[in-house]
Amino acid sequence: MFAFIILHYLDEKSTEKCIKSILDNTYEPETKIIVVDNASNNGSIEYLKASFSLISNIAFITNNQNLGYSRGNNIGIKYAKQTFNPDFYIVLNNDTFITDRNIEDKIKDEYIKNEYDICAPIIWNCKRHYNQNPFYVISSYSELEKKYKQLLVGKKILDSYLPIFYYFYNKLPFYKIKYEKGIFGAAIIFTKKYVHRFGEPYPEITFLYFEEFLLNQRIKEFSLKIQYSDNIKVFHNHSSSTKKISKNNIMKWKFQNKEMINAIKAIKNKDKKLR
Repeated sequence: MFAFIILHYLDEKSTEKCIKSILDNTYEPETKIIVVDNASNNGSIEYLKASFSLISNIAFITNNQNLGYSRGNNIGIKYAKQTFNPDFYIVLNNDTFITDRNIEDKIKDEYIKNEYDICAPIIWNCKRHYNQNPFYVISSYSELEKKYKQLLVGKKILDSYLPIFYYFYNKLPFYKIKYEKGIFGAAIIFTKKYVHRFGEPYPEITFLYFEEFLLNQRIKEFSLKIQYSDNIKVFHNHSSSTKKISKNNIMKWKFQNKEMINAIKAIKNKDKKLR
């Protein structure tokens, strides 16, 4: 049995396309779709509920507040576990879609061959035309500190009279941060054994950003088996929700910079508590 979890925020057209692609390309009658709305305030979740009101295998969960990426997805995963207990949890960004009518068979076949904990499919960036998996994540907490310093300098540039220089600053190698192969978060397939092993499939530390870093740290700590699949493909229209929030590139950079700084602060505070 399969459960698709989609985290929705503001962008109803992308979420609608994602849902329709699942409906068009899955055949097992027990396959479920769980849409988690992160407190959208623009009428988009009401639109989606009305659009799919006649389809029984779609469940909508509406959060009273925006819980961020990890907590929002975890709510959908936990609901699927408690209600359906599926064999596979396919977590998709709302700006992704699928076109493969054999995706369910391929997920099962990949597991039969490799018995993975987590499967990372091809994530094809529709704008830049490349596979985003594997995604290269920051390799350690000490390297994350370098990124934090880089972001703080970036914030000063964004707060200056010439924020456009932020673009060029990010192109310069001021800090030689070490990266390693990891999983990109736009589409992840979790197995039942993984979800049952961890109470929170995503570590609930950050609101937004560095989820891949935290997941990669868990993968290393518990020696989890990751399968990078060349047979399973998901298409990705990158950053559609961010574009809904930001009217221009500078607003987008400021939003991203602020949220990344906040995420690293949350990780650092959690690390202090653990020690």
